[in-house]
Amino acid sequence: MRYLNIRQLLSLLIGIGMILAVAYSSVGYYFLKQATEKAIEMESLNRAYAVTKQMGGLYDRIANEYEEREDEMYLALKEAQTYFEVNGRGASLEVLKAQLMQGREGSVYDVFLINRRYIIEATTYKEDLGLDFKGLPKAHMVLQEVFVDPEMIDLSVVLHSGSYMNMRRYIVQHAIDGEYMVQLGLTIDRDYLEQRSILAIQEDVPTLISTESFQVFLSPRAPLDVERWWTMEHHHKSVQVVDYDQIIRDFDKVIKIVLDVPDDFSEREKRFRYITEAFETKNYLDRYFWRDGVYIHWVVMPLYSRFNNYNESINLLVMEFDESASQQTLMMMNIMVTLLWLILAGLVLTVVWLVRYRIITPLSLLQKKMSENENVSLANVPYSRDEVGSITRVYNQLLHDLHREIYSNKVLFEQFKIFAGNAIHQIRTPLSVIKIALEMAESQNREAEQQIEASLVSIEHMYDTLSYMVQHDKVEYPAEKIDLSALFEKRIAIFQVVAEANDIAFSVSIEPNLYVMMNPMEAEYLIDNNISNAIKFSRIDSIVSLSLKRSNDELILSFWSYGEAIHDVEAVFQRHIREDESRSGSGIGLNMVNTICKRNNILIQVDYVNGQNQFTYFIEAM
Repeated sequence: MRYLNIRQLLSLLIGIGMILAVAYSSVGYYFLKQATEKAIEMESLNRAYAVTKQMGGLYDRIANEYEEREDEMYLALKEAQTYFEVNGRGASLEVLKAQLMQGREGSVYDVFLINRRYIIEATTYKEDLGLDFKGLPKAHMVLQEVFVDPEMIDLSVVLHSGSYMNMRRYIVQHAIDGEYMVQLGLTIDRDYLEQRSILAIQEDVPTLISTESFQVFLSPRAPLDVERWWTMEHHHKSVQVVDYDQIIRDFDKVIKIVLDVPDDFSEREKRFRYITEAFETKNYLDRYFWRDGVYIHWVVMPLYSRFNNYNESINLLVMEFDESASQQTLMMMNIMVTLLWLILAGLVLTVVWLVRYRIITPLSLLQKKMSENENVSLANVPYSRDEVGSITRVYNQLLHDLHREIYSNKVLFEQFKIFAGNAIHQIRTPLSVIKIALEMAESQNREAEQQIEASLVSIEHMYDTLSYMVQHDKVEYPAEKIDLSALFEKRIAIFQVVAEANDIAFSVSIEPNLYVMMNPMEAEYLIDNNISNAIKFSRIDSIVSLSLKRSNDELILSFWSYGEAIHDVEAVFQRHIREDESRSGSGIGLNMVNTICKRNNILIQVDYVNGQNQFTYFIEAM
């Protein structure tokens, strides 16, 4: 049997994967399409929107019809005032009611007489007889205003009467004799709940199980916090008695299912605000759950209309849909997907085993030998004729070449270390000789003596720099408290002769007694390299400004020099890089400064202002 190489094997695996992916996508798409079509057919959520829209329109139509009868209500009030003026306060209210309804199709009027104590003393609506308006602050306040102003007529907004199970609107005015008030209540005689609204939706949607609406009030004029506006039972006239305690219990049940109810939810104003906020970002709330073997989709939607604005209320529509069929479809799809994944898992395990045996195992062996810098025996490679075998042979050859190169570099490196060590050691001897000779010399040529001193300082500075760069990662430089002001003045004095030899003048500004925690040698190297660079790269006959001052908790060490602007600030702090290649130097001075600053947490800032390069160092003060 002909063995496949890695490329052929991967191609085969990719082909198998593509075939499986196509098959999986086709099967998954088929079931997903079936579930989607079923969900579209049911459209429970869309139907819920339709219910909300129709009921909102119904409420608006109610409000419009009451608004259209405002003039009629004013005329009816005028007739009532005339009736009592002619017949007296004790006249029959039922006769007046029949008179008001005569010729006014669809209008049902109730008459209320309110005395000076704001109590209903006579009415055609017996349920309100004896009602004391002093217990209703807003209504009481309106009636007080009516008593004060005989010309005032108060026309209320459209209200919902829970006991009357219909809408009502009131108009009230001071009686002509001034001893009582005449109030009329208008109810338009129409059973709105029998219109084709929710009933039509229920007929069209067989999955709709039940519908219910709760009206939540904020206005203190409302007799209750929550009223049930309609239910499926009301549609079929099977409920005649209103149980308000049951309404509150049913409403609380709905809220606990779809909302995370807070502790203060029982307060009317907070309940109203919380429900409003709950629907600000999403115009419906829903939940899925099982009940008696039926998978229920519970949808709650707010209904906003002009009627709600009048009453300072919100209507919550609660709808239940039977989603059992769609759930069964989803379960079947899950079973099929599970089986498919089991098959794919078996294939993946087979592929993993092949990849591990043919690729992973030999590559792991190669990696292990590479980390140990050892040759790989081709006898340990399963199939030495494939790509892994070729890589192994190339690696063995490269390893042989690398060992040979490493050996050569080690020899060169040892020779360089010997050379560097000897060079550094040998610099010290001529430096000592120059110092002794300079002290003994009595030359009359001050310029020559000055050049010797400058050269001596430069050589000593170069020696210190080389020594630090060679040993800084091997030698400890412990920090201690030092007088940076005194050290700065001392180093400036040493480099004064170098500055004079290069026709450079110093401008010095140093605040006394400024202390830092730092190794004295590193502080000296930091100052020396910056002074040396300032002299080296300054224009002839220019001034180098040196300053040290305190600012809050920091010492600011600055070096100013006239010269060409630095083009690459980061590069000059790298080893063996000089901004001006025409100037002599090793290119390691500022690299050493950068190393010292990192070791001591010193911030570096480089600027070019008015033809001057400024190197500023921010050091933590003591």
